Amino acid sequence: MARGFGEVLFSIVDLKIAPYNILTDTVGTAVDMPEVQQLDFTPEGDTDEIKAEGYLQHLLSVMTHGTFTLSQAGIPYEALAVMTGWTRGSSGTTPNREDTLQGTPGGAGLPYFAVAGKLVGEQSDDVHIGLVCCKLDAPPAWNIEQNVFVIGESSGKAIAPNSRQLPYIEIHETAAAIDMTTLFVAAS
Repeated sequence: MARGFGEVLFSIVDLKIAPYNILTDTVGTAVDMPEVQQLDFTPEGDTDEIKAEGYLQHLLSVMTHGTFTLSQAGIPYEALAVMTGWTRGSSGTTPNREDTLQGTPGGAGLPYFAVAGKLVGEQSDDVHIGLVCCKLDAPPAWNIEQNVFVIGESSGKAIAPNSRQLPYIEIHETAAAIDMTTLFVAAS
């Protein structure tokens, strides 16, 4: 049986992160997550069952949220600032520039953000997967060792506030760039 476009996928080739304001239900300006390695999304739910006459008669499974994991090569400072709320600074001019990223424990905690990934297909097609309201469980962790590229990994939860969808999935017959302004629309 022939497969439709967007059904045979491989390789995440783009990932974008953007601030999300849960109070105004708005997605901010996206930044790239360079050298993305992985985006895992697992729906989570509440379950229940009714047993009568000695056996199960009804099952309930309701999606409540999702968990996700992101990993990328290196330390993407601009995306890291969006995901953590850490303060980013810059000074100097080439060849003596200096960038800083300052994390602060406590306070208001980590911010909400949106994430969107692009997967390519076999037929010049692609699929965009988006999670609109994400929050990390903790700042990213990095394994730093000699003669090995640094790979950062973070995980958290995604929810669907304000009648939003979870996840958002766009399937394109012809591959397209991620557009976070059209990817995240209110549920119909």
